[in-house]
Amino acid sequence: MVRRAFNILGIEVTRDVREIKKAYAALVKQYHPEEHPAEWARIHEAYQRAVEYAKAPKAASESALDGRLPDEMSWENVPRQENAAPQEREQAGCREEEHWQDAQVIEDAAYGTIFQEEMSSWAEEKAEHRRLLQERLHRLAALWNKKAVKEWEYFFREEFSREEGADGLLLLLEIVRKHKLSEDILFLVQTEMEDRIDYYDFRGEADCKRLAEEILVCCQIRCAQSQKTKQRPIQPRKTRRRPLSRLWIIPALVFAFFVIALSGRRAEKVKEGRTAAEAAAYLNEKYGEGRYSEEELTAEKETLFGDHEEEMECYRILEQASGSVIVCAVRDLESEDKAYYFFDNLQEEEIRQAFEEKVNERTGRSEGRLFWDSKTEDYSSGGIRDGFFQTRYDGNFDAFIRKEADARKNVPKTAGSYISIDSGSLNGVCDYYLPDPEVTTMREKFERQDFPEDAGLQGALEECAADYEIQIRGVVLPQSFFAEKMKKAAWDKTRMTVGSDVVRNLGLEPSVSFLMLTGWYLNLPPEEEKGLNISNGMYTRETIQMGEGIYGAESRISSNYFEMEPEWMTDSIKRINTPESVELTEAERERAVSFQMVKGFALQNDCCLAVDKEMYGIADAGYRVILTEYYGDSAQNYEQSVREYGETGAWLRSGDILDGEGYIFMKYSGAGSADEAQVVTVINP
Repeated sequence: MVRRAFNILGIEVTRDVREIKKAYAALVKQYHPEEHPAEWARIHEAYQRAVEYAKAPKAASESALDGRLPDEMSWENVPRQENAAPQEREQAGCREEEHWQDAQVIEDAAYGTIFQEEMSSWAEEKAEHRRLLQERLHRLAALWNKKAVKEWEYFFREEFSREEGADGLLLLLEIVRKHKLSEDILFLVQTEMEDRIDYYDFRGEADCKRLAEEILVCCQIRCAQSQKTKQRPIQPRKTRRRPLSRLWIIPALVFAFFVIALSGRRAEKVKEGRTAAEAAAYLNEKYGEGRYSEEELTAEKETLFGDHEEEMECYRILEQASGSVIVCAVRDLESEDKAYYFFDNLQEEEIRQAFEEKVNERTGRSEGRLFWDSKTEDYSSGGIRDGFFQTRYDGNFDAFIRKEADARKNVPKTAGSYISIDSGSLNGVCDYYLPDPEVTTMREKFERQDFPEDAGLQGALEECAADYEIQIRGVVLPQSFFAEKMKKAAWDKTRMTVGSDVVRNLGLEPSVSFLMLTGWYLNLPPEEEKGLNISNGMYTRETIQMGEGIYGAESRISSNYFEMEPEWMTDSIKRINTPESVELTEAERERAVSFQMVKGFALQNDCCLAVDKEMYGIADAGYRVILTEYYGDSAQNYEQSVREYGETGAWLRSGDILDGEGYIFMKYSGAGSADEAQVVTVINP
């Protein structure tokens, strides 16, 4: 694993911490944590392991003599008295340690400066890119000639790539909504979004997919409105010369429009100020007078999508000192009082910790780890943000969570937001992770099929779901996998992916593939369980040996889908020659290993595969994975990112390739509507 860390950093194994930090700083320039969270997490983990190796006690003197310390602080300048008395040797050792610590402080300070500079530079570049994109879109929107369509085509082909992200799509949405575009351009944008929706869905980029859908709907509405306008009968009218005395009307109208726009912005500023003042009053009433003043808070209006902007009004309230959002405000514009409902995140950490402790207390499993997504729905549709609560927590979690559910029932767009009945998982959804007491490794899991349900665990989780009006799923993992995943989560819990609620995704699919867990306990509040006709209980999918050294299991459970049966799917995947469509050098092709489902076998549902690397001579690290999909006579190749199987945010559902315990884990689709099944190609370094 140590050698793998250095491979990721792109340097030879070394005990020189400065060299490790230099390599890390160079990679951070390319993979900023906000733009490339997966790559950055992988690089950061490699950096930590490399530094741990370099600072190992048995090699401390070697790393110093290699030149890690500045010349004036080198251990060579410290007297080394091998034959001195024990007390003298102890004093010399203390002086060495002090010099080492002083030098380390200097290095960390220097590295911190470099890192902050890179972060600042990245933020400036991102802001500049957004400004240029916004200007470009406004120029495109102003075009109204024969070249306009060609300009838009060039924009999508050369400038606005699929990797642009949610910020760019949001700017495009604003242009489509606020500017009058020709039908040809609207149709062009609509066609582009239809392609991108499938792409974002394949990549698991939910925010981008949602925005693309919003743009698509907006284009369709605009086109429909344009058609209605064309169908209106044009009434003939007499033309007459306009008297000169009325020419003043045009500049007067322009001036009036300017005054109205200015007054509207002034009115919005006044509204923001009032909202900030109300938020300060809410915080002071909740936590005690003098907590916040109006001057310490800034209100910013949220951008809502679809019809929500006409029904709802939402603000995020920022603390000026930190720039962080600490309060969200929601109100129904159609209600009589139009009062705001405020939620804050000042107690978020202690509330999350208390919830985990309470669930552990009920299950009797102190090692359990809870990951909670408390939002009511997407806040861009008027919901409550994850981690924001209205009720004050005073140490009694049971009382707190019941009051919080009652408070959320009264908030616009939350009651019944998950299902079409009066109640539901008002307090959100969560995944509760536990290690299997009997299964240690993945290999043990693959070779075993009997995983009995833990009735005590199931009962405790059902009580939590019912009492707290929350959707909770128990995720039981082999001990080695659990330990690795929780170690990563301890570093940054916010990146742990919490699976979608089963109400919006009726095909039951856990956040960790069935192939990689030993039990998935689904628990819904009683109203949801009844309304959806889904039984609470433990769910599993059978592991099937789909090829030599290749194990597989279905990804989801639903009565609407064909389920794999061992006698049908055993030995369904074979090694094949690497497709010619995969562009490789002759040397790479010799190092490549390819797999495909044999003709005559078909999957109606996606599955997860685990490929034994040793059996197929696949390297421990540094390999690449390419998926080949067939559409008619054409073949499309997609290179997938490879991540460690315990990484926070790593998700097979979004197409990631996971690596761990000597296996490659991947999502696999059968032929379906395609002419041939997917081909998986692994290229050794």
